[in-house]
Amino acid sequence: MINDLRHREPERTAGRPALDRPLFLGTGVLSLLFAVVAAVWLIAPGTNPFADSRPGFNPGQSMVNQLGGPVFTAAILLGAGLLGVAVATLLLRRGRSGPPPAPVIIFGLGLAAVIGFGLLSESAIMTAGYLMALVVVVGAVTLAVQLIRKYRVGRWVAIGVAAVIVLIFVTGVLPAQALLVLADRLSGLTGQVGVITLVLGLAAMALLWLLVAARVAQQHRLLDRPGRWVRRHRTVITILAALGPLPYCLVRLTWLTPWPYGMDPATLPADIRIWGLLLSSGGWAGLVLTIGLIRPWGEIFPRWVPFLAGRRVPIWFAAAPGSFIAAVLCVSAIPMIRSFAEGGIEGGLISMVIFPFWFWGPMLSLAVWGYVLHRRSAAVAVS
Repeated sequence: MINDLRHREPERTAGRPALDRPLFLGTGVLSLLFAVVAAVWLIAPGTNPFADSRPGFNPGQSMVNQLGGPVFTAAILLGAGLLGVAVATLLLRRGRSGPPPAPVIIFGLGLAAVIGFGLLSESAIMTAGYLMALVVVVGAVTLAVQLIRKYRVGRWVAIGVAAVIVLIFVTGVLPAQALLVLADRLSGLTGQVGVITLVLGLAAMALLWLLVAARVAQQHRLLDRPGRWVRRHRTVITILAALGPLPYCLVRLTWLTPWPYGMDPATLPADIRIWGLLLSSGGWAGLVLTIGLIRPWGEIFPRWVPFLAGRRVPIWFAAAPGSFIAAVLCVSAIPMIRSFAEGGIEGGLISMVIFPFWFWGPMLSLAVWGYVLHRRSAAVAVS
């Protein structure tokens, strides 16, 4: 098969599309950056965040780190970064002087796997979940303001929701003090900026190498047939992807009831209950945004979007965050199942149901791909 890939004719186009060079250049630069960072860790081991192997929000729980330790992890990242720079440099060369497709595709997939499954742990999805919960707060306020400004019915909806929230705290269902405690907990994340940046950077590097492999395969027309299948079934795929966060959302909502799943109701603080609501809201937001990949407002900004209402949604505006989240979900599937399975097979099965990243991630990847293919096809039809 490798020989077949080597001898396939590339796409007959006048040079590479405009996005190819930025993709290859960005991938090479990020690979170089991590190679430099890894070299610093080897020279000054005290700066290596993988040396922290405590459970929780840190990269020290990664598979490679647990197998070989922080020095081994730094060496792996250094090697991956240098190889990435070399391959990206070759890709930036034009014409037939570039590398054959098969080795590039295999390398891209392999490097993404090493980074995603080897160097990242459940801290990746924790980071994404925390940030999404915070974004939901800002988004909810913006949405409320726009609903009041643009829709008469929206004003009453926004006022009603605000009244319910105020009533919850005034009546003591949730004490107002819990908001201050939660804010104090979240402020502690400022001390984790370095770790958050590292985790997001590694996830971005894994995603970029997946995109490089996909782009090279596309150049040599290896994705034509699966692409047609994805585009034909993109509605069903997108609906399935949108259902991915549903189990997690429902579980987190139980934290607001007297029967919080996985928690002792007698010792569950009010601020954690609120945090559970925010985490659940992040999942619901993801569900709605995923549905947008097959709805008109996923192509034209609706009236309530400030400054952009009525304009066409750039393809990258939906594809970039969707692809990133899909990559994080995929690389988090194995660490999350492994973490739960430490308590036995039952724990692993429960993890697969509550956190179906093994299903959600691939489905979201296909949904984003279908969206991109649909938008590009529509653009070609218009032109």
